[in-house]
Amino acid sequence: MPQYPLHFLDRINSPKKLTAQLDSDLRDDFTKTGVFNREELDETFSAMARLLFGHKHTGYEFNPQLSDSLVVFVEHWQNPATGCWGQWLVDQQDRIWKMDDMGMTFHVVSDLHGQVAHQDLIARSLLQLDSVNFPAGIRFNGHYEDHLNMDAVKIFRSAWPTLYEATRQQVRSEIFRMLDWCLTHSYQSDGSFKMSDLDDTVGDAYSYGVGFLRETGYFRRRGLLLD
Repeated sequence: MPQYPLHFLDRINSPKKLTAQLDSDLRDDFTKTGVFNREELDETFSAMARLLFGHKHTGYEFNPQLSDSLVVFVEHWQNPATGCWGQWLVDQQDRIWKMDDMGMTFHVVSDLHGQVAHQDLIARSLLQLDSVNFPAGIRFNGHYEDHLNMDAVKIFRSAWPTLYEATRQQVRSEIFRMLDWCLTHSYQSDGSFKMSDLDDTVGDAYSYGVGFLRETGYFRRRGLLLD
């Protein structure tokens, strides 16, 4: 429990206040403001989702309608064409471009414990973004990363029950490519994992390397989880 009351949450502790904050972060009119709100949107949503749905003991009394309002925002935010979530960029003609963002999509699926719509569409979109760089896709400077691979596998696992066999086969092939990269490029002969520009600490390298292998079921005697 926090030592002091979390009064900084008062500013968003109503459905109207929370929605207004998220809406202001979602629509990014950066050609006029010069500000790119991706991190603020991603971190604000993820923090609130973990506080409201992650059973965190804060001692703070949230508005009882706040959870429902966050779910309503997520449903409005989801791109119906791709199933993904991301920044809404406003161009100089005030047109809105809904961007797909694998990082944000992972946080929505993970922080809401898979209770989201169109998971089959999300998985298919993720496969199409295989060669696209983060944050839109699952590559980083043109190559795999254990961190992003772990996130992608978690999305695939959540979507697995909704997928047709043809899509499942594509997912299996994608995961095997990720696994091959991890074991031949990331994993080192001394048992460590290679650090990168994305996760530049030894702790991160170990955490995401081992986390990815665990998510794939690499340590299970019966083989990969998505069999």
